[in-house]
Amino acid sequence: MLRHAVVRALVLMGFCLSPALSYSREYEKGLAAFQSGHNAEAAAYFLAAVRGADAQNPAARYYLASAFLRLSRVDEALHEFHTCLELKPDNEMASYCHQAIQYYEKAATPKLSPAAVFQNNALITPAPSSMEQAHAVPEIKIDPGKLPKIPSYTYAGPSIAEVQTWDYRRQADYLDCAQESYDLAVNQMDRLTSCRRRAEMAVNSQVPGQKAYGEDEAAFKARYDASARQAGDLLAPYKVAEEKQAGFVDLTRAITEMCTSAAGGFNKHMPTGCRRGGP
Repeated sequence: MLRHAVVRALVLMGFCLSPALSYSREYEKGLAAFQSGHNAEAAAYFLAAVRGADAQNPAARYYLASAFLRLSRVDEALHEFHTCLELKPDNEMASYCHQAIQYYEKAATPKLSPAAVFQNNALITPAPSSMEQAHAVPEIKIDPGKLPKIPSYTYAGPSIAEVQTWDYRRQADYLDCAQESYDLAVNQMDRLTSCRRRAEMAVNSQVPGQKAYGEDEAAFKARYDASARQAGDLLAPYKVAEEKQAGFVDLTRAITEMCTSAAGGFNKHMPTGCRRGGP
Protein backbone atom coordinates (compact mmCIF):
# COMPACT_ATOMS: atom_id res chain seq x y z
CA MET A 1 0.00 0.00 0.00
CA LEU A 2 2.84 2.34 0.89
CA ARG A 3 4.59 1.49 -2.36
CA HIS A 4 1.46 2.42 -4.33
CA ALA A 5 1.20 5.71 -2.45
CA VAL A 6 4.83 6.53 -3.26
CA VAL A 7 4.38 5.65 -6.93
CA ARG A 8 1.22 7.76 -7.16
CA ALA A 9 2.99 10.72 -5.54
CA LEU A 10 5.96 10.44 -7.90
CA VAL A 11 3.73 10.24 -10.95
CA LEU A 12 1.60 13.21 -9.92
CA MET A 13 4.79 15.21 -9.38
CA GLY A 14 5.91 14.19 -12.86
CA PHE A 15 9.01 12.43 -11.58
CA CYS A 16 11.12 11.42 -14.54
CA LEU A 17 14.69 10.07 -14.48
CA SER A 18 15.28 10.10 -18.23
CA PRO A 19 14.34 13.46 -19.75
CA ALA A 20 14.39 14.03 -23.50
CA LEU A 21 17.69 14.95 -25.07
CA SER A 22 16.11 17.66 -27.18
CA TYR A 23 13.12 19.82 -26.45
CA SER A 24 10.48 21.52 -28.55
CA ARG A 25 9.17 24.91 -27.54
CA GLU A 26 5.81 23.39 -26.57
CA TYR A 27 7.54 20.77 -24.41
CA GLU A 28 9.55 23.41 -22.53
CA LYS A 29 6.46 25.58 -21.97
CA GLY A 30 4.52 22.54 -20.81
CA LEU A 31 7.26 21.60 -18.36
CA ALA A 32 7.34 25.13 -16.93
CA ALA A 33 3.55 25.16 -16.54
CA PHE A 34 3.56 21.69 -14.99
CA GLN A 35 6.20 22.63 -12.44
CA SER A 36 4.18 25.76 -11.58
CA GLY A 37 1.04 23.70 -10.97
CA HIS A 38 -0.83 25.06 -14.01
CA ASN A 39 -2.05 21.63 -15.02
CA ALA A 40 -4.59 22.47 -17.74
CA GLU A 41 -2.08 24.75 -19.44
CA ALA A 42 0.63 22.08 -19.12
CA ALA A 43 -1.65 19.45 -20.67
CA ALA A 44 -2.41 21.77 -23.60
CA TYR A 45 1.30 22.36 -24.28
CA PHE A 46 2.23 18.69 -23.93
CA LEU A 47 -0.64 17.72 -26.26
CA ALA A 48 0.69 20.16 -28.84
CA ALA A 49 4.17 18.71 -28.34
CA VAL A 50 3.20 15.05 -28.84
CA ARG A 51 1.12 15.96 -31.88
CA GLY A 52 4.15 17.67 -33.39
CA ALA A 53 7.90 17.50 -32.87
CA ASP A 54 7.70 15.38 -29.71
CA ALA A 55 5.52 12.56 -31.03
CA GLN A 56 8.34 10.10 -30.34
CA ASN A 57 9.54 11.73 -27.12
CA PRO A 58 8.72 9.38 -24.19
CA ALA A 59 9.31 12.13 -21.62
CA ALA A 60 6.66 14.32 -23.28
CA ARG A 61 4.22 11.39 -23.13
CA TYR A 62 5.13 10.78 -19.49
CA TYR A 63 4.57 14.38 -18.44
CA LEU A 64 1.34 14.56 -20.44
CA ALA A 65 0.12 11.47 -18.57
CA SER A 66 1.08 13.06 -15.25
CA ALA A 67 -0.74 16.29 -16.15
CA PHE A 68 -3.83 14.27 -17.10
CA LEU A 69 -3.71 12.53 -13.71
CA ARG A 70 -3.66 15.87 -11.94
CA LEU A 71 -6.79 16.76 -13.91
CA SER A 72 -8.42 13.40 -12.98
CA ARG A 73 -8.42 12.34 -16.64
CA VAL A 74 -7.29 8.84 -15.74
CA ASP A 75 -8.17 7.02 -18.96
CA GLU A 76 -6.19 9.48 -21.09
CA ALA A 77 -3.30 9.30 -18.63
CA LEU A 78 -3.21 5.52 -18.99
CA HIS A 79 -3.16 5.86 -22.76
CA GLU A 80 -0.08 8.12 -22.54
CA PHE A 81 1.66 5.84 -20.04
CA HIS A 82 1.19 2.90 -22.42
CA THR A 83 2.48 4.99 -25.34
CA CYS A 84 5.50 6.01 -23.27
CA LEU A 85 6.24 2.33 -22.61
CA GLU A 86 5.98 1.50 -26.31
CA LEU A 87 8.50 4.24 -27.11
CA LYS A 88 10.96 3.40 -24.33
CA PRO A 89 10.24 0.05 -22.63
CA ASP A 90 13.63 -0.52 -20.99
CA ASN A 91 14.59 2.43 -18.79
CA GLU A 92 13.78 3.62 -15.28
CA MET A 93 10.98 5.86 -16.58
CA ALA A 94 9.31 2.71 -17.94
CA SER A 95 9.39 1.20 -14.46
CA TYR A 96 7.34 4.11 -13.10
CA CYS A 97 4.95 3.83 -16.05
CA HIS A 98 4.41 0.13 -15.29
CA GLN A 99 3.73 0.84 -11.63
CA ALA A 100 1.41 3.74 -12.38
CA ILE A 101 -0.56 1.64 -14.87
CA GLN A 102 -0.82 -1.20 -12.36
CA TYR A 103 -1.99 1.15 -9.62
CA TYR A 104 -4.58 3.08 -11.64
CA GLU A 105 -5.95 0.11 -13.56
CA LYS A 106 -6.40 -1.99 -10.41
CA ALA A 107 -7.23 0.69 -7.84
CA ALA A 108 -10.48 -0.06 -6.05
CA THR A 109 -12.02 3.39 -6.45
CA PRO A 110 -10.06 5.36 -9.05
CA LYS A 111 -11.30 8.76 -10.20
CA LEU A 112 -12.45 8.01 -13.73
CA SER A 113 -13.73 10.19 -16.51
CA PRO A 114 -16.83 9.07 -18.48
CA ALA A 115 -14.69 7.28 -21.06
CA ALA A 116 -13.00 5.14 -18.41
CA VAL A 117 -16.34 4.27 -16.84
CA PHE A 118 -17.48 3.08 -20.27
CA GLN A 119 -14.26 1.07 -20.64
CA ASN A 120 -14.67 -0.74 -17.31
CA ASN A 121 -18.33 -1.57 -17.98
CA ALA A 122 -17.86 -2.52 -21.65
CA LEU A 123 -18.07 -6.29 -21.01
CA ILE A 124 -21.25 -6.17 -18.98
CA THR A 125 -23.03 -3.13 -20.44
CA PRO A 126 -24.51 -3.00 -23.96
CA ALA A 127 -22.90 -0.52 -26.31
CA PRO A 128 -24.60 2.88 -26.07
CA SER A 129 -27.31 3.53 -28.62
CA SER A 130 -27.08 6.40 -31.09
CA MET A 131 -29.56 8.32 -28.90
CA GLU A 132 -27.36 7.79 -25.82
CA GLN A 133 -24.30 8.82 -27.78
CA ALA A 134 -26.05 12.00 -28.89
CA HIS A 135 -26.51 12.89 -25.21
CA ALA A 136 -22.96 12.10 -24.06
CA VAL A 137 -21.89 14.09 -21.03
CA PRO A 138 -19.26 16.76 -21.84
CA GLU A 139 -16.05 16.40 -19.84
CA ILE A 140 -14.95 20.01 -19.43
CA LYS A 141 -14.87 20.86 -15.73
CA ILE A 142 -14.07 24.57 -15.74
CA ASP A 143 -15.82 27.28 -13.77
CA PRO A 144 -16.60 29.98 -16.38
CA GLY A 145 -15.96 32.57 -13.69
CA LYS A 146 -12.32 31.48 -13.53
CA LEU A 147 -11.67 31.93 -17.25
CA PRO A 148 -9.82 35.12 -18.32
CA LYS A 149 -12.07 38.15 -17.97
CA ILE A 150 -12.95 39.91 -21.22
CA PRO A 151 -11.57 43.47 -21.04
CA SER A 152 -14.17 46.20 -21.56
CA TYR A 153 -13.98 48.85 -24.26
CA THR A 154 -16.22 51.78 -25.18
CA TYR A 155 -15.90 53.86 -28.35
CA ALA A 156 -17.22 57.38 -27.77
CA GLY A 157 -16.05 59.01 -31.00
CA PRO A 158 -18.04 60.14 -34.04
CA SER A 159 -19.40 57.87 -36.75
CA ILE A 160 -18.09 57.91 -40.32
CA ALA A 161 -21.33 59.56 -41.46
CA GLU A 162 -20.85 62.34 -38.94
CA VAL A 163 -17.22 62.97 -39.92
CA GLN A 164 -18.27 63.14 -43.58
CA THR A 165 -20.45 66.15 -42.74
CA TRP A 166 -17.44 68.09 -41.42
CA ASP A 167 -15.45 70.51 -43.55
CA TYR A 168 -11.79 69.80 -44.34
CA ARG A 169 -10.48 72.02 -41.57
CA ARG A 170 -12.48 70.27 -38.87
CA GLN A 171 -11.52 66.85 -40.21
CA ALA A 172 -7.85 67.91 -40.28
CA ASP A 173 -8.07 69.20 -36.71
CA TYR A 174 -9.50 65.88 -35.57
CA LEU A 175 -6.60 63.84 -37.00
CA ASP A 176 -4.69 63.46 -33.71
CA CYS A 177 -7.84 62.31 -31.89
CA ALA A 178 -8.68 59.92 -34.71
CA GLN A 179 -5.20 58.39 -34.62
CA GLU A 180 -5.40 58.00 -30.83
CA SER A 181 -8.78 56.27 -31.11
CA TYR A 182 -7.39 53.92 -33.75
CA ASP A 183 -4.35 53.06 -31.60
CA LEU A 184 -6.61 52.35 -28.62
CA ALA A 185 -8.87 50.14 -30.71
CA VAL A 186 -5.90 48.13 -32.05
CA ASN A 187 -4.45 47.75 -28.55
CA GLN A 188 -7.81 46.51 -27.28
CA MET A 189 -7.96 44.02 -30.14
CA ASP A 190 -4.56 42.66 -29.14
CA ARG A 191 -5.72 42.29 -25.53
CA LEU A 192 -8.89 40.47 -26.60
CA THR A 193 -6.94 38.11 -28.84
CA SER A 194 -4.52 37.28 -26.02
CA CYS A 195 -7.45 36.78 -23.63
CA ARG A 196 -9.24 34.48 -26.07
CA ARG A 197 -6.10 32.38 -26.67
CA ARG A 198 -5.59 31.86 -22.94
CA ALA A 199 -9.21 30.82 -22.57
CA GLU A 200 -8.89 28.44 -25.53
CA MET A 201 -5.81 26.84 -23.98
CA ALA A 202 -7.62 26.23 -20.68
CA VAL A 203 -10.82 24.94 -22.29
CA ASN A 204 -9.43 22.89 -25.19
CA SER A 205 -6.98 21.05 -22.92
CA GLN A 206 -10.01 19.27 -21.42
CA VAL A 207 -11.56 18.17 -24.71
CA PRO A 208 -10.76 14.42 -25.00
CA GLY A 209 -7.92 13.79 -27.39
CA GLN A 210 -8.08 10.03 -27.91
CA LYS A 211 -10.23 6.97 -27.29
CA ALA A 212 -10.12 5.13 -23.98
CA TYR A 213 -9.07 1.48 -24.07
CA GLY A 214 -11.98 -0.58 -25.29
CA GLU A 215 -13.99 2.42 -26.41
CA ASP A 216 -15.40 2.27 -29.92
CA GLU A 217 -15.20 5.11 -32.43
CA ALA A 218 -18.87 6.09 -32.15
CA ALA A 219 -18.73 6.44 -28.36
CA PHE A 220 -15.54 8.47 -28.53
CA LYS A 221 -16.98 10.74 -31.22
CA ALA A 222 -20.09 11.36 -29.11
CA ARG A 223 -17.94 12.17 -26.09
CA TYR A 224 -15.67 14.42 -28.16
CA ASP A 225 -18.57 16.22 -29.86
CA ALA A 226 -20.30 16.90 -26.54
CA SER A 227 -17.12 18.39 -25.09
CA ALA A 228 -16.39 20.37 -28.27
CA ARG A 229 -19.88 21.91 -28.14
CA GLN A 230 -19.35 22.83 -24.51
CA ALA A 231 -15.98 24.37 -25.40
CA GLY A 232 -17.63 26.37 -28.17
CA ASP A 233 -20.22 27.72 -25.74
CA LEU A 234 -17.53 28.73 -23.24
CA LEU A 235 -15.44 30.47 -25.90
CA ALA A 236 -18.31 32.14 -27.78
CA PRO A 237 -18.26 35.38 -25.72
CA TYR A 238 -14.57 35.89 -26.55
CA LYS A 239 -15.19 35.50 -30.28
CA VAL A 240 -18.19 37.84 -30.16
CA ALA A 241 -16.09 40.45 -28.36
CA GLU A 242 -13.32 40.10 -30.97
CA GLU A 243 -15.75 40.47 -33.87
CA LYS A 244 -17.25 43.58 -32.28
CA GLN A 245 -13.80 45.03 -31.67
CA ALA A 246 -12.78 44.34 -35.27
CA GLY A 247 -15.64 46.64 -36.26
CA PHE A 248 -14.24 49.40 -34.02
CA VAL A 249 -10.79 48.93 -35.55
CA ASP A 250 -12.22 49.29 -39.07
CA LEU A 251 -14.26 52.32 -38.02
CA THR A 252 -11.37 54.19 -36.39
CA ARG A 253 -9.04 53.29 -39.27
CA ALA A 254 -11.49 54.71 -41.82
CA ILE A 255 -11.93 57.93 -39.84
CA THR A 256 -8.16 58.29 -39.42
CA GLU A 257 -7.63 57.84 -43.17
CA MET A 258 -10.38 60.37 -43.89
CA CYS A 259 -8.82 62.94 -41.54
CA THR A 260 -5.33 62.27 -42.92
CA SER A 261 -6.59 62.92 -46.44
CA ALA A 262 -8.34 66.09 -45.27
CA ALA A 263 -5.19 67.33 -43.54
CA GLY A 264 -3.19 66.75 -46.72
CA GLY A 265 -5.68 68.70 -48.83
CA PHE A 266 -6.01 71.45 -46.25
CA ASN A 267 -2.22 71.95 -46.07
CA LYS A 268 -1.97 72.55 -49.80
CA HIS A 269 -4.03 75.72 -49.46
CA MET A 270 -2.23 77.12 -46.42
CA PRO A 271 0.91 79.28 -46.22
CA THR A 272 4.01 77.18 -45.45
CA GLY A 273 4.41 78.44 -41.89
CA CYS A 274 0.76 77.77 -41.07
CA ARG A 275 0.52 74.21 -42.34
CA ARG A 276 -0.59 71.47 -39.94
CA GLY A 277 2.46 69.71 -38.67
CA GLY A 278 4.87 72.55 -39.63
CA PRO A 279 6.67 73.26 -42.92
